[in-house]
Amino acid sequence: MGGQKPKTIFTDQCQAMANGIEKVFPGVCHRLCSWHISQNAARNLGSYYGNPEFNHMFNKCLQGYCEIELEFQSTWDDLLAKFNLTGNLWLKTLYSLRAKWCPVFSQHIFTAKIKSSQRSESTNNVFHQMSTKTMSLTQFVHHYDKQAEKMRSSELEESFRCNQGLPSRIAKSSGLLNHAATVYTRKIFKLFEKEFVDSLGVMMHEVGSDGTIHSFELNEEGHKRVYIVQLNSLNCSISCSCKMFESMGLLCRHTLRVLNVKCWSQILKQYILKRWTKDAKKGLEASEHGELLQTKD
Repeated sequence: MGGQKPKTIFTDQCQAMANGIEKVFPGVCHRLCSWHISQNAARNLGSYYGNPEFNHMFNKCLQGYCEIELEFQSTWDDLLAKFNLTGNLWLKTLYSLRAKWCPVFSQHIFTAKIKSSQRSESTNNVFHQMSTKTMSLTQFVHHYDKQAEKMRSSELEESFRCNQGLPSRIAKSSGLLNHAATVYTRKIFKLFEKEFVDSLGVMMHEVGSDGTIHSFELNEEGHKRVYIVQLNSLNCSISCSCKMFESMGLLCRHTLRVLNVKCWSQILKQYILKRWTKDAKKGLEASEHGELLQTKD
């Protein structure tokens, strides 16, 4: 762009970190922050990034609105062709790293839908803002302990609220919702409740069964995309082509539609992640220094 060398996406430091992660944590999926990619795109693509149509197509790839690889590839190819960017070096580099930033390539990996490093950076910012150049080390430690205690107190308050009855009236009218309300934290229950309510607008057709494995085709009202759900009545397993459970750890509206129609009143045990439950900290206790220690049952 204008004879200038484009800003690199994958710096030497980032490459070193990726190599280190691969070596120390084998099997871990290293990803690139979508927020930083957007910032780099604005710098490297100039006026293109300010074009609403370009923005729509680019974000469709970046934010995971493409749900299958073919859809991603088609959108990406159309983007390059429409704006004559086939030879753009920055986009070429970005495309070569697509498995590190496009959600469609990591649907089978648990990411809790986190696409950026914003969570860790916002926590860092809390402690960064309380420090000054003139603050002594002793003062910093004092302020650090005070802020950490405030965060722990807020977390304990939320834990108390989680254990105070059902968070929604509608939960009492459904076995699945009632079960979800008893096991999940309030925030996770709200996500589950939304999926359950949205499942009421999903059309379902059973397309095959061998007596054990039942296959269903589902599509949401107003949408053409078809999702495939398979229910194994022998080992009580269920899966959906949208891969929401694999990536988020929550059953999607498509699987919930099938379970609801089949009159299941409880969430299958293997589909309840402990990290999302009220008992997530069970087996842990806080030390006098605020550290979480493993305890024996």
